Amino acid sequence: MSRVTQMPEVDYSGSSFIEAIDRRIGFKENGKILVLDPEDVIGVQAQGNYVQILHRSSKSHIFRASISLVAEHLKAFGFVRIHRSAIVNGWLVEELRPKPTGKYIVRMKGGREFVVARNYRRNLRLLAGSWLGTDPFPSD
Repeated sequence: MSRVTQMPEVDYSGSSFIEAIDRRIGFKENGKILVLDPEDVIGVQAQGNYVQILHRSSKSHIFRASISLVAEHLKAFGFVRIHRSAIVNGWLVEELRPKPTGKYIVRMKGGREFVVARNYRRNLRLLAGSWLGTDPFPSD
């Protein structure tokens, strides 16, 4: 017996980001659609009007899209915005460590590090709280 699921209608106009289908993420690239598994994506960095998708291997892909749009779509896959120009895959975070300045550093599996901006500390709290069941950081 086959199982049929109805795909929701999505408006893709003006965006190079394709809605996540199944458990994979699609991006338009040079007229092709690049499909990535979320667990292979470390994070996303903004570069002006473009975003750079950082792959677990040394690969990266650049697409024309706003980081806000990409952050919204990747939220369902466990990605967390930690800076106005950075999103990380919450499943690949290996370590969170405070800096004397009050900022935090997120180290990903594979060793890549990102700075957490103060404006996005709340997102970090939610992420760490989901792992520990409580807020692990002192009050601001």
